[in-house]
Amino acid sequence: MGEGSSRNEPSIYGRLVLLTATSDYRKAWRILRTDCHLTHHQVRAIFSEHYGGLALHSNLIHTELKKDEQEWAEAAEAFALMLNDPSHIKFADRLKDAIWGSFSEPQMCLTLVRRIDKTVRSWNGWGEKERNFIRSKVIRRLTNHEKRTGLEAYRERLLATYLTIRGVVI
Repeated sequence: MGEGSSRNEPSIYGRLVLLTATSDYRKAWRILRTDCHLTHHQVRAIFSEHYGGLALHSNLIHTELKKDEQEWAEAAEAFALMLNDPSHIKFADRLKDAIWGSFSEPQMCLTLVRRIDKTVRSWNGWGEKERNFIRSKVIRRLTNHEKRTGLEAYRERLLATYLTIRGVVI
């Protein structure tokens, strides 16, 4: 960003720009993600259910998803290297074991799993048939789990009250 005609006027490419404050929805999103330790898809479920639906927040959700994917990029590639298999059936089994193992709670978040899946599918040149198989065998269960646990956390941990205490009233 360059300098405007005065010290307090920011400009981009010689044009003055108006810097806006962070919206309360974006503040709430970041508080739920960082302070409350919820995953992207758990917060997405909360916004879908309690804050006006996904259409109202599509830009927010998209930009926050891109940030989340960037955070998980290196880990996803490492897991993809370890779990890769030429057979999509064996890969799905390996991915399922990596996520759930012998635990009742998943050991990976949905953003990471989707990135692993996308990477392995691109390496192996798999198409729609394989994508749908992996989605039905592995990803759908994790998606439902993150939605359910996000909404449970919102209700049981009184996160609406927490947001109000933190000064975010939406």
